[in-house]
Amino acid sequence: MPPPLPPAPTAALALATSLLALATSAFAAPAQADPPAQANPPARTNPPALADPPALADPPARPAPPARSDPLALAARAAAHGPSAPASAFPSHVFQLAPRAPAAQLGFHYGLTQPLLLRGFNAAVDLRLGRFIASYSHGQGLELARAPNALTPAERNAGLRIVAPYSTGGGLGVTLLDELYVMADVKVHRFELYAGEGLSHDTTVTVGGEVGWRFFAWKGLHVTPPLRAGSFRLAEARPGAPPMR
Repeated sequence: MPPPLPPAPTAALALATSLLALATSAFAAPAQADPPAQANPPARTNPPALADPPALADPPARPAPPARSDPLALAARAAAHGPSAPASAFPSHVFQLAPRAPAAQLGFHYGLTQPLLLRGFNAAVDLRLGRFIASYSHGQGLELARAPNALTPAERNAGLRIVAPYSTGGGLGVTLLDELYVMADVKVHRFELYAGEGLSHDTTVTVGGEVGWRFFAWKGLHVTPPLRAGSFRLAEARPGAPPMR
């Protein structure tokens, strides 16, 4: 039987491998360790917001300086006449020499003499186109015997009454200066005379003239004192006429 093989030099091989590893590690550069990770810097926090200062109250408004008046506007205001005058103007009449000539103006009149003295009523309306005037008036229930000096003492003692149931008519005129005008009119008057038990009546047509002047007190409110002249005729009492009712 052959003799057994000698064991492999495992021990020597292992020793040689170890020596070689030591030599290699002795000459090899030492491995640098990774630097420690730097910690992230703390996050920057915003500074606390500052509180808004208290709001300051607005300074008191300065009064606006007085507006400069336009000379033309002042002149127009001062020249405003009658209905076109401001409400603060009293009287609202502005005098001038030139005749007033409105484009178109409608006026209404109410008589004062008739209700105060004659226990009647009178009203009128006129239309003015430029300087020209067209007028219409109507009165009724006028007791003419109440007018001063309308009857003689003998007629008054006899109880004579003169009544105008109506007085109506119209006229045409023209303005001369400012609001002064002249007018010619035609009117129809109904007269009734009563004395005792008798009654007489008469219808009279008169052609007369009138001169008047309008004065504006406030806005369109005005007074017009007229002077009239006409041809009036009264009928005599007729005996046996039916009594007045």
